[in-house]
Amino acid sequence: MRRSLQVASFEAGVALSGALSGRGAVGIVLSGLAELRAGERPVVRLGAGELIGGGALFGDRRRIGELTALTPCRVGVLDVSALDALRRLRPGALDSLEAAAVRGLGSLLTQSAWRVDGQLASGSWWQPHMVELRAPTAPGGHARAEGTLAAALKRLGGDRELDAWFEPREVPQGALLGWALQSRAEEGGAWLVAEGALRTLRAADHDPNEVHGPGTLVGLTELAGARLPGVMVVSARPSLLLYLSRARWTTVASSSLPAARRLRKAIHAATFGEQQRVMRRLRSAEVPAPR
Repeated sequence: MRRSLQVASFEAGVALSGALSGRGAVGIVLSGLAELRAGERPVVRLGAGELIGGGALFGDRRRIGELTALTPCRVGVLDVSALDALRRLRPGALDSLEAAAVRGLGSLLTQSAWRVDGQLASGSWWQPHMVELRAPTAPGGHARAEGTLAAALKRLGGDRELDAWFEPREVPQGALLGWALQSRAEEGGAWLVAEGALRTLRAADHDPNEVHGPGTLVGLTELAGARLPGVMVVSARPSLLLYLSRARWTTVASSSLPAARRLRKAIHAATFGEQQRVMRRLRSAEVPAPR
């Protein structure tokens, strides 16, 4: 992969995102610091080893925001032709890079969401960890969990390998999830709603926020190893949830199976959409600039 990298240098103040997105390229910061901005509002800084434009790995050239070199930067660039060649000549060569793109975007979502958390008015709570994957559902309870699981993953291109990574669990109405339907012994993970619905609440005063139905992935930032405080999740009705543990996600993230790549692509696209929503909120006048 190193032979495919082209190294580009950017002086402080130069826009990186425009230079890369125009080439359909993925960038890897080799040295220096870049800063992501929402308009003129600084959001987060990216340093050595972090990815720029990871969506290009999945054929997506959209930009999240304005990324500018804060200091002189050296960036390793994989343009679209290099990506195509690697995928064609070295199957699996980009799996780890795709995993890094998903993980990095989840981390970025967490960090930028902190810019909103606590700065909005009480009634304008933001839930960036509720990500809509738009998967369908099918009727049936515990006895039909396998069939329901297959239906819930169908639009993600699910197959036997992908199904095996999710664990179906039933929860009664009113159950408090609190990120631990799983026991304390289990590590964090994400939940795909197959049947029923979950309701998010502001932990401070139990003010209801939104109801999230079938196809919603809850706890996406947990897959990136992060957690947003101040939020409770309650089952709004009896629900069947499909649990993806962080340990299993590690397997999915680096797998060369076509089903795993489809899941990486779906989660990356959904996370990108949530990140764009966060950036729009940060550009708005209602959110003061961070001190």
